[in-house]
Amino acid sequence: SPPNMEQAVPQPLANLLSRARYCSVCMVVKREGHAHKYRTGHDLRLLTPEEKANLSQRWREEQEIGQEAKKRRLAEDRQEEMRRRREASQTVSQVFRMDFGKHRGLTLDEVDAVDSKYLGIMVQQNAHKARPTLQRALEQSGRLESLLADSKEAAQAAARRVLEKHAEALPTPLAPEVRKLRQIQVAEASEGRKKGKQRQTASRAVVTAPSDADQRKAKDAALEKNRRKARLVARLKYTALHQRSTDYINKSRQRSRATLSRDFLTFARMSPMELALALIEDGLLQNLEGTRCTNPKCGEQKGFGGESILGPLRQGQKNEPNMTRRAVHYRCQCCRKRVTISAGNPLFVGSGAGQHSMSLTILALWNCVEGISITHTVHQLAVDEKVVSWYRTARQIMVWDILRLQDVMIFGKGSETIDVEADESQFQSWSIVNDSSGARTYYWYVWLGVIQRGNPSNFYLESLGVTVSHGEPRVPPLTAAAWRKTCEKVFDEDANVVLMTDSAQAYASVDVPGIVEKHTVNHSEHEFSRSVSVLQNVSTRERRPGMAGTQLVDREWGHLKDLLPHGLSARTEEERARYAEYIREAQWKRVLHTSDRWQRFCVAARDYMQADSRAVVPADPPQDLPRWNDRYFESQEAGRCGMHALNNCLGQQLFAAEDLETVAVAVVEETGEDPSDHIVFQPVSAAAYDAVLGTEQIVGLLVNHDNTHWTCVAKHADALWHVDSLQGQRCIRQPDFERLLQTFPSTFAIARWPEGAERNEA
Repeated sequence: SPPNMEQAVPQPLANLLSRARYCSVCMVVKREGHAHKYRTGHDLRLLTPEEKANLSQRWREEQEIGQEAKKRRLAEDRQEEMRRRREASQTVSQVFRMDFGKHRGLTLDEVDAVDSKYLGIMVQQNAHKARPTLQRALEQSGRLESLLADSKEAAQAAARRVLEKHAEALPTPLAPEVRKLRQIQVAEASEGRKKGKQRQTASRAVVTAPSDADQRKAKDAALEKNRRKARLVARLKYTALHQRSTDYINKSRQRSRATLSRDFLTFARMSPMELALALIEDGLLQNLEGTRCTNPKCGEQKGFGGESILGPLRQGQKNEPNMTRRAVHYRCQCCRKRVTISAGNPLFVGSGAGQHSMSLTILALWNCVEGISITHTVHQLAVDEKVVSWYRTARQIMVWDILRLQDVMIFGKGSETIDVEADESQFQSWSIVNDSSGARTYYWYVWLGVIQRGNPSNFYLESLGVTVSHGEPRVPPLTAAAWRKTCEKVFDEDANVVLMTDSAQAYASVDVPGIVEKHTVNHSEHEFSRSVSVLQNVSTRERRPGMAGTQLVDREWGHLKDLLPHGLSARTEEERARYAEYIREAQWKRVLHTSDRWQRFCVAARDYMQADSRAVVPADPPQDLPRWNDRYFESQEAGRCGMHALNNCLGQQLFAAEDLETVAVAVVEETGEDPSDHIVFQPVSAAAYDAVLGTEQIVGLLVNHDNTHWTCVAKHADALWHVDSLQGQRCIRQPDFERLLQTFPSTFAIARWPEGAERNEA
């Protein structure tokens, strides 16, 4: 009986039972309960009578059998714990438990009860992308969509608070005011340094309460605040607030501090199943479940049944570290043949089939996207020259994507002007001596660049080819014809651009629509920047202080050349084509240097594979892409994005502010009045790109951005365009259209009233 057992318990066993506790997180009995709680902070409870009996029985067996039984028991416990961890990482059961962090072992409901903001912080830090099991659990529980929306709202609120604290000073065209602004920035910067010195030397004499660590933290925080304020004031003339895009405001000060959704260590630590799920989510792999089996003999084998389609993704050998067909695969439900996860994917040609695994391919592609050299990747992954083909494939995708992005760049829309810098740079030069005369001829491989201040994604490049100079080692000046040709490609007629250049004659001699003002600096006179007064609003003719110069584009030339490999040549057409690929790759990385390159690369790779264009893309942009040209467009004014979205979608100004106010009053009063005779609204739950484009009755779509902004999807030039009154127009394809509907489900179709139909029928 239990009382007799307690009386007959030896003293060592009694001491063990008094110290033992059950850990609710580890779900095992810990013999040293208090020590385990001190190390981990887990929750413990007293043992039940059954648990005490089992522990006593195990102790007696250990005493009888000896240390060998104890070691064998510990090994079994360790194997059982590893088995539970593998099962938890491979499949998400109906009751998911956290396997990391301070809430390890708790379910999602328990985590919400204990710490309601914990899951939101994890989603905001992209922890769900690094852990596919957590993401699937959040999706199954219906939490992921709301957490993503809350994370986006928190980021937008933080950005608004920063802009409210640091509002831009009112513009003025007076030169003394420009000098006053410079004095303010110098005074604030020096004041921040003086405050830091006073706190460091005088704080101990005044008070003794704060510790040294607290003093250093307060001092560093105050200095950093002053530095940020000084930097903001210092760059107001160079980049005004209305020119700053979202990427410019949210960019990190250093590229190494930028937030990445996928990093090298995360990929390297993933199991084959987790890596496959992550690649399917990113779009580099297609989910083949439900597709037809490619085996020509499928259905001829006897003894097998089922439909000739592939089943769900399966895990094979659990001990396989790399993503091979033995580790993860699909299996036909009829012939039971294993199909690799990369079947039919041109991106992974050369991976698998006894060659390098797909895991190494992904790591090599990530290195290429992040700018790691081939030499470092070969040593890091211990692979041979096969990595060269992976880098070439990634480079072709980046070249294809940057030409697509460059073709739809918008410079200067709306009544307010933007500052744009233009400059040319030579990438290589060589000379040849004439045998007859002995004169030397110089050749220069030159490119032209146009960049917008405050918007790093608007960086346009175009090759000027090889220019020649005879007898003088100097780059020939830019020709007016070349600059006019570039302006016709870059600037629309309704653009409002303030052009900042050097003193080249071509910039001053060519007048094109869209450029409202020009300001130059003379580099030969060592003038690299100067304060000027520039036009701010075309309608009101207001002016603002500005800074003439080409410092931004000059800095971009330096960053661009740092990304190029050594040993490139441009003497032949083939060499220049190869050189252009590397320049376009560097341009792609610079355009996306403030954002997550891997996510953009995955989108570009998916579109590239769908287009099936594996050939090298030429340096010149394709001419068959649709352009916006002279179609009607309204820019943002006074927060009337809904009115702008309607008019931009319809291609003309049909609605004014008074019309929308009338409709709003009618809706509020619930009068039952129908919408306008021209359009009707239908919610779009799921729609195909070709269906929307091919239906004549559908005029376009209205997109609600989480009740904070309105945009539209317009039909123009046999394509769909995402039109934003704040950011301009962008031609979208099938993948972009699907992502738009998934991100913003509150999307409405705009259709014409059917001919002869009554209002209540529509």
